[in-house]
Amino acid sequence: MSTKDNRHCLKNWLVVIPARLASQRLPHKALQLLHGRPLILRTYDNIAPLAKYGAQITVATDAKEIFNLCQNNQVDVQMSAASHVCGTERCHEIAVARDCRYVLNVQGDEPEVACRDVLALCQRLASLRPETDMATLVFASRAAPAYHDPNVVKVVADRHDRALYFSRRPLPYAAEDRVPPVFLKHIGVYAYSRAALARFCAAPPSGLEKQEKLEQLRALELGIAIYLQRARHDSRGIDSAADLASF
Repeated sequence: MSTKDNRHCLKNWLVVIPARLASQRLPHKALQLLHGRPLILRTYDNIAPLAKYGAQITVATDAKEIFNLCQNNQVDVQMSAASHVCGTERCHEIAVARDCRYVLNVQGDEPEVACRDVLALCQRLASLRPETDMATLVFASRAAPAYHDPNVVKVVADRHDRALYFSRRPLPYAAEDRVPPVFLKHIGVYAYSRAALARFCAAPPSGLEKQEKLEQLRALELGIAIYLQRARHDSRGIDSAADLASF
């Protein structure tokens, strides 16, 4: 990426990497080593180039172990409340005290999301009505195992590339157990206007959110539009020990 590319100015953006220790599928996931370096630092390293475009980047955590690790590695980090039920709420707490127009949430278990795709996502949200909307990354996948994997979140879209629904189940349903030629795989990166983020966090967890364990469903139930930005590169999140070993 060239810092001379004037299409991408992130001076109004706050990038937050929410991280916690209480991961059910992989205990202390943020501190697990990925090629000899803790996962949370790998995720930070991967998106650190966004600072060249003017973005503020910080880790938000409720764990002293993660806080100390980041401080010892010269990574900007903020302590946040332990009561948050999702990363979006953690992002909102940090954003309230920062000067920013938009907020980007890069989940701490997404160490290989492409910065070019993140820049395209930010540009997409900035082109929309900033008072109401969200945007997120998706990848057009042909991987049959991922279609049936509950750790891979699927999404269906309307004709304007707005999300209709997200699920851990195969989506859309494939009749006769056949896999669709292409399905949309969700990548755990969200972009919000301040207004959309505040509206999301003013509401309690929704029924679908609790059932699917997917925070973005709260936004859909509130009527917040989630626009989908097609990523050019796939990205693997880390949800289990097997995922970690596969990198």
